[in-house]
Amino acid sequence: MAASWLAGVCVVVVETSNVCPYTSKHPRCPRAVLTDPVTWLEESVILRTFAELGEAGYDGVVVLSQYSDPLADPRMFSLMDALRDRKSVV
Repeated sequence: MAASWLAGVCVVVVETSNVCPYTSKHPRCPRAVLTDPVTWLEESVILRTFAELGEAGYDGVVVLSQYSDPLADPRMFSLMDALRDRKSVV
């Protein structure tokens, strides 16, 4: 059973970066209007999030990108392996 703070949560989105190589080609992309510098979420934060979800008994969906291009993150495949190892995803 999931921890009470996860009650009703069925999807968790972890945005690993704000990188999108198509920003200049797609003006409606949220990244096109951002003035923030390109950033990458620290891997330790991502892995801690996976661990905490697993410890809390979360068995919903974890999405590793929403607005950014997931394949622009060179860590994506290792992050997917880490997520699978934590058994945090259905």
